[in-house]
Amino acid sequence: MIEVVFRAAGVPVAPSWKTVIATFYAGGIGYPSGVATNGVDLKVWDEGMWKVVATNNAAPDNTQLVSLRQV
Repeated sequence: MIEVVFRAAGVPVAPSWKTVIATFYAGGIGYPSGVATNGVDLKVWDEGMWKVVATNNAAPDNTQLVSLRQV
C-alpha cells in the first residue's frame, strides 16, 4: 500500500484535482481456492470499499505494467 502525505508532497491546502496517474510494474502469486495464480490487482479506496481499477497476470519474476489514469 502506498500512502502520500499531501502536506509533505507540497500539495495546497485545498487542491483541485484534474488528473491522477498511478503506474507500477508488478507481478505476484496468490492462492485463490488453493490454486497458484499469477497476477496483481491495482485497487483504490472509493466510497468506503476497495475497488479494482487495473489488473495483470504477471508472475513475480516477470513483472508487467499495471496502471490507472483518472481524468
